[in-house]
Amino acid sequence: MGAIAAATTLGYDLQFYPYAGKDSSYNKDIGRGGSVIMNLSKAIEIIERKWNCCTGTLRANRTENTPLIAIYEMKEVSRGISDAANDNKYNVTLVRWKDNKVVTVPSTLYEEDPMKRASRYIKDKGGRVYIDQSNATSVYNRHMVGVDRLDQNISNYMINL
Repeated sequence: MGAIAAATTLGYDLQFYPYAGKDSSYNKDIGRGGSVIMNLSKAIEIIERKWNCCTGTLRANRTENTPLIAIYEMKEVSRGISDAANDNKYNVTLVRWKDNKVVTVPSTLYEEDPMKRASRYIKDKGGRVYIDQSNATSVYNRHMVGVDRLDQNISNYMINL
């Protein structure tokens, strides 16, 4: 059994979807991944109406048919490369960025620009190098502690049924 969660920077759960195996209730036109995103985006719309903003990450298999460089193509490029797309209807920007792995970050507040600098250790070079990092990814990394806190709270206070 797994779960998909949206959390605040303080670790409070905003929306939670448990799942276990196959689900036949998803929208066949947009697929399972798209259905998950649409369900979470309903919560994002409600939160944004109350003058709050959302930034998070999406798993690779949840971003089908997005107008971004494909994951398999991003795997071949060097670290620091990014691509972005805006959805003006829902006021969401999707940013895909390559570090060790490819990460996709949706945000209702932050965009790809201005680019930031991220310090990374490169074993081959024997030291640190600086690479470009999208603004949305930089902000997400700074506030990731809330998601970690939610995960910790769920683990600590798990109820056996």
